[in-house]
Formats: sequence, C-alpha cells, structure tokens
Amino acid sequence: MILLSDAFEQPKITNYELLKTGFDSIDKAFGGLMPSEFIIIGGRPSVGKSQFLVQLSLQMAKENKVLFHTLESNIDVLKARFWACEKGIDLKTVLTQNIKYNQENINFSSIAISDNRYFENTIELELFYKKSISDYEIKIIFIDNLQFYNFGNISKNRENEITSICKILKNIAIKNKVIIIATSQLSRNIEYRSGLKTPQLSDLRESGSLEELTDKVLFLHRDSLNKLTIDDDDLETKGFMKVIIAKNKTGITDTLTIVHNENFTQFHDQNSTQNQVQKHYFDFEIPENRAIEF
Repeated sequence: MILLSDAFEQPKITNYELLKTGFDSIDKAFGGLMPSEFIIIGGRPSVGKSQFLVQLSLQMAKENKVLFHTLESNIDVLKARFWACEKGIDLKTVLTQNIKYNQENINFSSIAISDNRYFENTIELELFYKKSISDYEIKIIFIDNLQFYNFGNISKNRENEITSICKILKNIAIKNKVIIIATSQLSRNIEYRSGLKTPQLSDLRESGSLEELTDKVLFLHRDSLNKLTIDDDDLETKGFMKVIIAKNKTGITDTLTIVHNENFTQFHDQNSTQNQVQKHYFDFEIPENRAIEF
C-alpha cells in the first residue's frame, strides 16, 4: 500500500519503457506495449496466427529477450517457422526439403523456445514460467496456443480451467513486469454466422475470462478466407490482413491493415515503399485502389 501523493513522486512509465512490436501501424495505435500486459491474439483457423506470432517475436527480440512457448507444434516445426520468416522462404520448402540451417549473420540468441505442453497442474505451469523468466531474463512471453495447455487431470469444465490459466498468466505478467502475448482459438459459432464473419470479443473460445483478464485483444482477419475478392470498403483482399483492435485498456480500438504474403509466410506494414514491398513480399501486382496506401 502506498499513499497516492507518494505514488506521484515515483517515476512514471515513459515512452522508452514501452516495447515496440516492429509493426509501425500497431506501434502507432498503441504507442508500444507496456510491461505487465496480458494480450490475446485471436483468429479463425489458417488465418496465420502462429506465423504472425513468430514474426512478432523475431521483431521484438531485436531489443528484448523473449520466450516462445509452442503448445501446438514441436521444436522442429517451430525452428522451421522461425527460419522461413527470417529468410523469407516458403515454410513448406523448409519443412519438406533438406535445408541446412546456417546461422551466419543471424542472431537467435535472444529467443528461448519450448514445446513443453504437459503440466500436472497450474502450480507447475506457474513455476515453469517463473523459472524461464529468471534463467533467461525474459521480458516477453509468446504462447501459441492458449487452448492447448494439457494438464495431468482431465477438467470437466474447460472454461474454468482456461480462467485459472489466464489468471496465472496475468499475475505472472504483473509480478514480473513482463508482457505475455498468447494466441487463442475462436468459437465455432463464427463459422455459422452469415456475412463477413468478422471476429468480435464474444467469439473468443471460453470468452468470459479472456475478455475480463486481458489488457488488449487483437483479431487477425482475412476476407480472402471467405473467398471474397473485395472487402466491405471496396478494396482488394488478396495479400492483405486486417488487425482488429477489439479491446485496448490504454487507448483506442481500431482496425488496421497489414500486408500478408502466403508464399513467404511474412507480414509487413503498408507504409513501406512500393519497390521494397514488391521485391521482398509480393509475387503479384498491387491493385490500383491499394497502391495509394504504399
């Protein structure tokens, strides 16, 4: 406990303490991510949640030590994702061909990875993260995928179990002043919705606890998954993904658009020069009604 008058004498969180994501559009919306935040990134299957999280961790690892905890794939697949993203190579090529991982001119030393998904209980889970933070001086924890935690006992109420997990993650973030970013599945109900199937907070699986305990909720959405060539703003959908800021305790909500290239499994801001984007991220022409955005 502290007097409010004394609290104002303490240093406040300033811009240099906010951590940048590496996406200019997202950083502009948030100003950066704040230590102690618990953030959810949701999306439908195949929208690109895992690869987006990989790229986000790579970009944030340039300035911070991070832990990437995969719950839905093994270490070999995770390594392939990081390599594909870093090198700009199709993920399928990395997985199916005998590619030698030559780390010359690449620094992965600030990224710790784990595929440990079996925990006897939530206490063991909490100890795992605390030890990781201590051993590797972790500042950001990336978790893929929240619903894939596997405990020794089979829970009869999955929503209560997810609530307990979220409370632990939020407490870990606050006590250790780390950022925790986790991907989340959406409810199947969205698949039966007519129209554009744009995600909303109620679509989060076990949504009650996620809505209450998170500081930010982002949804990744591609209209092209609905086989739409034109979105609701009459713009081409191919190669673009929406980042929907559905919840933001410290600022505005908004919908951003970033470049998504399925071949290279990479994402990019729209504010890059047209030549750079075409050279590194595109194998198709930029539609005329999108060109102004570059």
